[in-house]
Amino acid sequence: MCLVPAGILLYLNLTSPDLTAGLYGGGGRAVMAAALPFYLLAVLIGDRMLEKCYDGG
Repeated sequence: MCLVPAGILLYLNLTSPDLTAGLYGGGGRAVMAAALPFYLLAVLIGDRMLEKCYDGG
């Protein structure tokens, strides 16, 4: 599930690059770069929550 957002962006870049041009043109690249650490932190927290849930902790 963690790879789905990256897969969607890759798919859109390959099939219709004009849809993602706003994300990476102008200030969009800086916004996406600033959002990446928050996404990675959310993935890490979610992984730890699931690990705790399924390990009985």
